Amino acid sequence: MLGLRMPELLLILAVLLLLFGASRLPQLGRSLGGAIRGFQKAVSREGEEPAGGSQAALTEGSPGALGGTHEHREPAVAAPRPAPAPRGA
Repeated sequence: MLGLRMPELLLILAVLLLLFGASRLPQLGRSLGGAIRGFQKAVSREGEEPAGGSQAALTEGSPGALGGTHEHREPAVAAPRPAPAPRGA
């Protein structure tokens, strides 16, 4: 288990208890567990093909395909700042 023994685990738990308090530790544990489960689901589904076929959904006229019907918009760029006035003139 990553080389952590009981004293190291107790020290980590004590630091977490001091940082977050006893009322927040169960909530943090649940959210961490949910994140780990979501990651495991994503990794296990990585090799599977998405529903509906792989390339069938991306045709030439579809909005998600390359060269689709979306307009190309240039990114907004801020106007350059004017040069500062010379000092001591």
